Order: sequence, then structure tokens, then C-alpha cells
Amino acid sequence: MESAKLPGGLRELGEYAFFLCDRLRSISIPEGVTRIEPGTFFGCSRLRHVDIPSTVISIGKEAFMNCDSLISILLTEVITDD
Repeated sequence: MESAKLPGGLRELGEYAFFLCDRLRSISIPEGVTRIEPGTFFGCSRLRHVDIPSTVISIGKEAFMNCDSLISILLTEVITDD
């Protein structure tokens, strides 16, 4: 899977949801998601692009840990860590 299409209605991306998913290259998180939990994309070594909507208010620690190919994260709002 080079990109992931997530269904509408999601409110959060759970801890380690894409753990070590080394085929994932890009993802667009849908409007309505408010939280990206710790380690969500941990070890996604080929992940390059992430689009994060304005509805996201929290990104957990190490959500993008070991995403060595990550070159862009598009944020539409300021996000704080809680």
C-alpha cells in the first residue's frame, strides 16, 4: 500500500496504527480526526508526505518516529502537544 485512504467518521488514529508499515508513502488524514496518538506512524520508513487537517488538535509523542524518508507534513493549523 503506497497510500492510505481513511474512511470518514474517524476521530483519532490509534497508537501504532501504521506501525512498521514500510510500504506507506503518503497519507491524507481526513477532516474530523482530532488526535494522532503516540507512535501512529512509528517506523514507516518510506513515508514521505502527510496532510494533516485543521481538525487535528493533538499529535502524540513519537507519532512519526523513524520515518526516515519524511520530507513534508502539511499542517493547516497550529497544533499543540498535550
